[in-house]
Amino acid sequence: MTSVLHKDTVVQPDGTIALSVPELPPGQRVRVTIEPAEQSSGQSQSYTAVELMALPLAERHRILAATMDDAAAAFRDDPELTEFSALDTEGWEDPSE
Repeated sequence: MTSVLHKDTVVQPDGTIALSVPELPPGQRVRVTIEPAEQSSGQSQSYTAVELMALPLAERHRILAATMDDAAAAFRDDPELTEFSALDTEGWEDPSE
């Protein structure tokens, strides 16, 4: 009996997963178990606008919802993101007054 094989792959935007297993003979029956890999902190897939638009609507919503949660947490927890100092040298008064 062949030992257990572990392969890493990526789910494609259309939901498919491709595996190549040259270690096994053609016709060999196998059992495949899908286990999402742990992603290290800060590691995530990034998409261009064109790639996002090519995804099904439900997938786009899932990705954008996760991104919004991350952005909200970053703005809530990192004061540097909410300190607006670019206009500190300009006056705030209305010049017409």
